[in-house]
Amino acid sequence: MNCPYITKTGDKGKTSIMNKRVYKNSDLIQFLGGLDEINSYIGLIVNYAPDNLKKTLMSIQNQLLNIGGFISGGSIEINDKYHSWVEAESNEFFKALENANNFVLPGGSILSSHLHIARCVIRRVEILFWKLDEDTRCDHIAKYMNRLSDLFFVLSRLHGESKECLWQIGEIDYDIK
Repeated sequence: MNCPYITKTGDKGKTSIMNKRVYKNSDLIQFLGGLDEINSYIGLIVNYAPDNLKKTLMSIQNQLLNIGGFISGGSIEINDKYHSWVEAESNEFFKALENANNFVLPGGSILSSHLHIARCVIRRVEILFWKLDEDTRCDHIAKYMNRLSDLFFVLSRLHGESKECLWQIGEIDYDIK
């Protein structure tokens, strides 16, 4: 039996989305690919995450697939519950932090570093979202993507706080304290 994933239908630069052929370099496919990249990276992070974070991360993975399904033309409803959920998670995790009155240098721990990288990927995918046709975009997804990177900033700080280093404005040599 041959592998059913090898369809050969994309060999000329197009792929199928909801029974339509679309160029693989289209804004839509780039955004969907970005969602897949975020989802895959979160899958890696789950392996390093403590149990109290795994449910949040896996919920986000599921939400990202829902958003991809919606953007692709599926019958999934994306509403204010999505960005409200992210806000609530951010607020809950933030309770364990002190406010940083300066930029934070990414790092602090392996988990924190991965969360920072995921935050950057989310920001890049948010930019891809804004390249989509206006009739394809959804305000709830715009808010969700913006809030999601905020959540990952909170999570990265939470899991690197004991070794968190702040930006030393104007300095060339970093003074490790």
